[in-house]
Formats: sequence, structure tokens, C-alpha cells
Amino acid sequence: MCRFKLPKGRRGIRACAISDDGKRSVVVDISNDHCVTCFDNASGNKVWEQKGGPDTIVDVAFQKGTYDVAAAGVKKVQFFAGDDGNNRGGIIGDHDRTNFGSIRGMGESNEAGCWVAAGANGQLYWWDSQRKVCKVQTVCAKKPIISLQVCSKKIMCGSSNGDLYAMEHDGSNCETMCSHHDSVRAICMKEGKCALGLGDSTICIG
Repeated sequence: MCRFKLPKGRRGIRACAISDDGKRSVVVDISNDHCVTCFDNASGNKVWEQKGGPDTIVDVAFQKGTYDVAAAGVKKVQFFAGDDGNNRGGIIGDHDRTNFGSIRGMGESNEAGCWVAAGANGQLYWWDSQRKVCKVQTVCAKKPIISLQVCSKKIMCGSSNGDLYAMEHDGSNCETMCSHHDSVRAICMKEGKCALGLGDSTICIG
């Protein structure tokens, strides 16, 4: 296992992600600047680092098949170029403004948008390659969405009221898969198996 550490004063790590090829990782710290730092996993060397700004960042992700990075948090979504971390804010336009609890890459060729972010207003936001919101879709129960997972055929969303939703990659055919007694804070899907982490420390496997 390769182990590397952020400089003093960063206080800790709030979110992390690893690229599809396993060669890079990215982390967000909980310092006042909420720095986003990308590492080369083989050497542990820092590839780039950018300040995320004063507002909290709660999630970070790589784009599928690339080293481009997106981060989501309080009142914002940000995009970072894979080569140097050049930071550009997402453009909401005329859509409802909200906090974002999670973000995932959909792939550059996905017609609905190449990034999808989960809003605290119960809506999913799709972003295009120009970092603009290109589509907004209300999720079934209109509750805050706090977790998100993109699978090969579906988008899985976990809500604050304990419901797990599934929909197509373009947001159509939203359905409630199951309901739980506490918020669905983490989702992982592998080979037909689903692992959920709930707000009361319960882990559900099915």
C-alpha cells in the first residue's frame, strides 16, 4: 500500500476518489480553503493542487476514462482539468440553486450530460462538457439526495428519508427500489450486489 500525507494545517480529509485506471487519486481536505489535491499513486507525488474556496466540499470524483475531476458541495459544483487542475466553477444558469451532496462522472459521450450531481432540493443536475447545467430532473419523492452511484445501466440515488431510487442514465423511469429507516449516505454497486451505508451506522447488503 502506498501512503502519503497532506501538509500540516489541512485538518483531515473529507472526500476522496481514484481514477478508473488506478493511477491517480484525488482528495478534498477540511481546511478553510477546502483544497483539492491530485496524487500520482505509484510515486505519491502531488500532480496538482487547487483551492476549492471558502464553502465546504463534500464529494469529489474522476470522469470516466479520464483524469478530469469534479467536486460538489455547499452552493457549488467545480471542475478541475486533469493535467494541471485548472479550476472552473459550474454554471447553474436559470435553474434552481441548491447545495450538492454528491457528484459522479457519466462519460464524455453520455447524451444526457457528462457529469451528474445530487441536489439537496431532491433534483439531479446534469452538466455538459462546457460546465453548464444542461438538464435538471426531479427525483421520485422530492427529498434531498445525499448519495449517488452511476452503474453500467442505472443511476442509483440515496435520499435523506431512507429511500433508494434507480433511473436510466438520462433520468427517465425513476423508481423506488427499497426504503430504509434512516438516510442512505453511501452506495456501492458491484456485479449485481448493492451495499448501502445508513445514517445510523447500519450497513445493508443485498
